[in-house]
Amino acid sequence: MNNCLNAAHLIVAGEALLALKKWGVQPEVALQAINASFGRSLQTEVRIPTEVLTRRFDYGFKLGLMLKDVRIAVDGLAACQEDCRHTSILPVVKQMLEQSVNAQGYDVDYTCVLRTLELEAGCELQGSAVPSAQ
Repeated sequence: MNNCLNAAHLIVAGEALLALKKWGVQPEVALQAINASFGRSLQTEVRIPTEVLTRRFDYGFKLGLMLKDVRIAVDGLAACQEDCRHTSILPVVKQMLEQSVNAQGYDVDYTCVLRTLELEAGCELQGSAVPSAQ
């Protein structure tokens, strides 16, 4: 479940940043506002600035391994259908990771899931600097 949250935070933050970019707000500016408020997470404070905006995509955790962990959690939820019937977001996270693994491969960094979102959005999250650690 921890990695479900990890991946979900990354995907949701990426979607938000892509929407904001399309509205004319640069990702670095958006992240400053987000990280000064309640939307912040490890993904917005560290992973997106250091891995995505720099185009490095090299945190060191394979996309395929993230998918494996998320599958275990989501499949576990499906196994307890009566108690967990209400879940809706975590299966979408699994689908997004599956789509990314199919498009980019098992061995790319898990932050590459945002490349899949970028392709769908038709724009790239890109910045110039890595912010200092929080």
